[in-house]
Amino acid sequence: MRDKSPGLFLLLLVTIAFHFISPAQYYTSDSKDYQFEAGISLGGMACITDLGGPRGKGGYYLNEINWQNTQPAAGIFAQVLYKNIVGVKLEVTIGGVNAYDSILKGIATQKAIGRYERNLSFKSGIKEVSLMAEFYPQILIRNYENYLPRLMPYITAGFGIFSFNPKAPLNGEWVPLQPLSTEGQGFAEYPDRKVYSLTQTNVPFGGGVRYEFKRFNLRMEFINRALFTDYLDDVSKDYIDPDLFDKHLEKSQAAKARVLYNRSFTATGSTIKRGNVKNNDSYLSVNVKLSVKLGSGDSFLFNRNRSGIGCKTW
Repeated sequence: MRDKSPGLFLLLLVTIAFHFISPAQYYTSDSKDYQFEAGISLGGMACITDLGGPRGKGGYYLNEINWQNTQPAAGIFAQVLYKNIVGVKLEVTIGGVNAYDSILKGIATQKAIGRYERNLSFKSGIKEVSLMAEFYPQILIRNYENYLPRLMPYITAGFGIFSFNPKAPLNGEWVPLQPLSTEGQGFAEYPDRKVYSLTQTNVPFGGGVRYEFKRFNLRMEFINRALFTDYLDDVSKDYIDPDLFDKHLEKSQAAKARVLYNRSFTATGSTIKRGNVKNNDSYLSVNVKLSVKLGSGDSFLFNRNRSGIGCKTW
């Protein structure tokens, strides 16, 4: 996998430090151990694959993202929080990702490493179900008794299952790429290239900041996904002999594969790599979340016995 930027965790550390040196507004916490919540999320989704990318070789994770390709993402979730320290969250997320080499137009070949001339592109919908744990280190660092700070950073990680279906444009139509075996997946001539599944597992991880109100809370959250595939964009290895499409695919599919497997501006992609097998793909999301507090402990659904809001300084 590519190196991950430490920027997110640095942001969380700065947020924690800010709470220790400045006045903070508090709210009274429920005495029950368990807090139940449900909510929605809205935001954007982007990806890091072999396509598009930075103007040069990259070098760090966030630099490889073409943020202008960000697609809408939305989700719903339910969560239980134990003593405001740890929580477990089940979430369903729907979004989309895309990338295209033409975004590098005007960049010299030596700076874009031939990716503009390669001229590949894709888009895919994403459907994901994840089970994640949340951890609020601030609560362990300081004893808040019956009061909690309104602003609390957290880190989160877990396990997910997602589906995708990379497609490329051809004559005004978006054609699914996996059935075309563009890199010889499933061909006897390439026994090491297996047909990839369109439903796979991932490892989501990240963090965010949570702001508390009496009946609900708001969050800003960043989640990255480590994938176990390099085929989110249908690109991983090198070009194959196009005559193999006629041998293994039916006629109409073979015709599409011949066009879509190599769209470079140079003859047969002879001087341009198709993909980089060293790094798996990934996708990420940045969301704003609204969560409603359903109740706590044995008082499930809205607990009308909660006390009011107070202010307190260090």
